[in-house]
Amino acid sequence: MILYLDTSAVVKLYASEPGSAETGRLVAKAKRIASNLFAYAETGAALARKYRTRRITRGASGATQAEFELHWAGFFKSPVDLEIAPPAGGRRRDSHFDGTTPSIPPPSIAYIARPGRQYPSHGLIPR
Repeated sequence: MILYLDTSAVVKLYASEPGSAETGRLVAKAKRIASNLFAYAETGAALARKYRTRRITRGASGATQAEFELHWAGFFKSPVDLEIAPPAGGRRRDSHFDGTTPSIPPPSIAYIARPGRQYPSHGLIPR
């Protein structure tokens, strides 16, 4: 299974939040992990915010960021362009998210699942 994680799901892998355990179980079952290029900056910002608001310590912040950087190398990164972004935005307004179920807009599925595409192993080890 290819598992697409939006930014909120990626953050759940590195910070204890509602849905973190479920996201970890899904990652453990996945053969490949995918996200979009925006998730890199958004995840870094979310982890930095957790440090600034004292939800994680300085030492934990550095270790968490390093762990994310290591894992990010193994993610398949879906580009965000005019082919994908507008349909995804419309679908997000019409969808209901519970915060624990990773979602993916249909155009990104087509991009990620293209025949012949090579995927690196994600290398994630759920906590």
